[in-house]
Amino acid sequence: MRRQTCLLAGLIEPCCFRGGSAAVTPEERSILSQIHPEDDTIRLDALGRYSDELVKIAIAVSLRNPFVTIQYFLTNASFIFQVIQPPGVRLSHVMMIVNENQFGFRPNSKLPIFGQLFRKIIAISEMPAVDWLFWRNAFWMYLLVFAGTITCIRLSSWKYYLVIIPVLLNALPLTFLVGSHISRYIFPTLLVGPLFGIGLLFMRPKVKKLH
Repeated sequence: MRRQTCLLAGLIEPCCFRGGSAAVTPEERSILSQIHPEDDTIRLDALGRYSDELVKIAIAVSLRNPFVTIQYFLTNASFIFQVIQPPGVRLSHVMMIVNENQFGFRPNSKLPIFGQLFRKIIAISEMPAVDWLFWRNAFWMYLLVFAGTITCIRLSSWKYYLVIIPVLLNALPLTFLVGSHISRYIFPTLLVGPLFGIGLLFMRPKVKKLH
């Protein structure tokens, strides 16, 4: 149910991200305003009531002007292929919280000094000037592709593309499917890129010793 709610909520912004000939009709705007009022919150009760209508509105406004919908998704996906964060775009980073739960789990650090240190480091990594190195996909994806290609040419073997292809299969479809700037969508690149990208870049062919 929660996953379904998140998917429906992801349709709201494409519907509202409109202008000119793609503007919604008064009836559509009435439904959208009940789900997503001007206070910038999403009313989950209204979202449940109008779930079918929301899907129809999303399809209708996209058919009126597909370019606007494509523009919306490309804007959201800029963290996948654009190295530096563009102005006016906020990337959702890691969340260090524990929500209220029925099991009674709650934050209870045994080393609060280290906890504060890690929070400071994470806060620095989330700054727009440097978050391309820690949380954005593009730099590490390009490095991995470049390093893998150089290694394949240098070693005359294409097997190293087996490292690159899964990362591309994860990242590239998100360019047209992702609904918001969320780092967790591209964690495979953030894990594989630094480990294999740098390693492949400095890999040297084995020299056979002559006896």
